[in-house]
Amino acid sequence: MASEPDLTAPALPWLADYLAADGMPAGQLVHPHTLGPLLGRRWPEADPAVAATLWWYSTSSTFMLVPVAQMLTTGRAFDMRTSALTVHLDDAGVPDSVASSAWIDDPASLGSALAQLCETFIDTVGTLGVVHRPSLWAIASDSLANRALDVGTALGRIGDATDLARELSAGMPTPRFVDIDADGTSSVAGSEEPADGTRRFLRRSSCCLVFEVGDHKCSSCPRQTPQTRITRLAALVG
Repeated sequence: MASEPDLTAPALPWLADYLAADGMPAGQLVHPHTLGPLLGRRWPEADPAVAATLWWYSTSSTFMLVPVAQMLTTGRAFDMRTSALTVHLDDAGVPDSVASSAWIDDPASLGSALAQLCETFIDTVGTLGVVHRPSLWAIASDSLANRALDVGTALGRIGDATDLARELSAGMPTPRFVDIDADGTSSVAGSEEPADGTRRFLRRSSCCLVFEVGDHKCSSCPRQTPQTRITRLAALVG
């Protein structure tokens, strides 16, 4: 594990829940013999492609949170390359926390490490679940962007978080952000903080397919008409 203490805890105390005390090497988890039985454990009745997509949606979200929070708060982050990463799994076989044996000190290197990690897992998940790779890359990009928004909102630094997500997305689809007000007026987001009366959202490129296992479509789901999506997101502004 990385020998230096994680310095984000004072700013984001809830981040401690995502820092693994133990687990398995990421290189072991991504092996088909290990990963194959896990993909459908939480959703045993789902089509294999749906189960694999949902597993990757949850996993990529966990992978992105800690390094984004660390980089935005301290300017350094866990080395997320497969060779350095340790992953803890929940009872359903989905990663819920991470640790690393090394640190990275700049966003460009972190973006490269995240791209390598995603490429390794996407190749295996795509093969096992018979899922198109571009769909899995879109999920990774959306996880990165949404986790950046989560952290930026918690810190009151949404503009900085937006910029960081774009910078870290090298090697995957570039996140698209929009600012929406309660009346449903939307505009493309830049690097500044959202204007008063608006909230920043990700214009998602991916679908998690949760509706295929009996849940409702997410408010931001791209499998809705644009007007329905904007109306549902506008209802969250306030």
